[in-house]
Amino acid sequence: MREHDDPVPRGVLAREPSRTTATTYDAIAAAIRRLEPASRARALSRRTTALRRIRDAVDVLSEASTPGAMIRAAAPALCDACGFERVMISDVRGSRWAPHVMYARTSEGHIANAAFDRLVTGSEIPLRGQTLELGLFRRREPALIADPRADERIFRPLVTVARSDGFVAAPLVTSTGVIGFVHADAFGSGRELTANDRENVRAFADALSLEFERLVLSLRLRTQHELAREAFRHASAAGGTPGVGRFRAPDRLHRTTAGPAPVAVATPGSPLSAREVEVLTWIATGATNGEIAERLVIAEGTVKSHVKRIMRKLGTTTRSAAVSRYYLLSAAGRVGGRDAS
Repeated sequence: MREHDDPVPRGVLAREPSRTTATTYDAIAAAIRRLEPASRARALSRRTTALRRIRDAVDVLSEASTPGAMIRAAAPALCDACGFERVMISDVRGSRWAPHVMYARTSEGHIANAAFDRLVTGSEIPLRGQTLELGLFRRREPALIADPRADERIFRPLVTVARSDGFVAAPLVTSTGVIGFVHADAFGSGRELTANDRENVRAFADALSLEFERLVLSLRLRTQHELAREAFRHASAAGGTPGVGRFRAPDRLHRTTAGPAPVAVATPGSPLSAREVEVLTWIATGATNGEIAERLVIAEGTVKSHVKRIMRKLGTTTRSAAVSRYYLLSAAGRVGGRDAS
């Protein structure tokens, strides 16, 4: 056996550390203990700063005049507040979810973003099985996905085109339930997402949900007040007594760029079809033809045709007059929605 192959003498590996070594260990441990409070303080400071930025961003969003404007502004606001590169905001439509806004901060022209945008435009993805979004919907808790390619819960076409190395997602929850989702990543930045990013998205999503619902309810209340005043004026001019309109609040909060519409109670004998009643109640919220088309998933030209038929059947020449006329007839129990489209 060669000299350098001699085995280590017995007991060497099991020897007690020298006094000098023990002293060094103690010094290191003491230094770590001194650093822990400072580390916790820095972490707390970062968290506080992030929450302050989120609060400031949502304060700006709260000034939006329409739900659509608020949601469109929310994606870049989250990127700027929390250091994300891409944000996607989606809405829940029954048993499906549909991407609504996709924003890229610094990598806007990247080929992956172009493919991503093409995929999500007009897409409706099922909420079923063991998908991530169904989990978000049911548990109402955010998620941090460290490796999307290996996670079978992720919608595979999104994984393929997005090329994300990791992302966070959180549900948008109002008093009526989950109305949508927020997805965010750090695409192209090389930054690894952490639990702090997940909690930041949770805080942003919670605050956005509250502001969104506040705005929707405010617009709905304003619309109902305007309809009531108009009905009263018409009834007073005719010498009658205004009745109680047959509009009711929707069972769930509908999502669109125009906000939720009141739902008309169907009554036999209406001159309007069920679809025309649906279009008319969206008109009552101030929604444009394009916004109504988006919500009902029909062509804008089809909406225009519905509007023309509604005004012709109700004998009016303006959208507001059609709403007012329908409200009066509904209050008198003379109009509702037919089954035929």
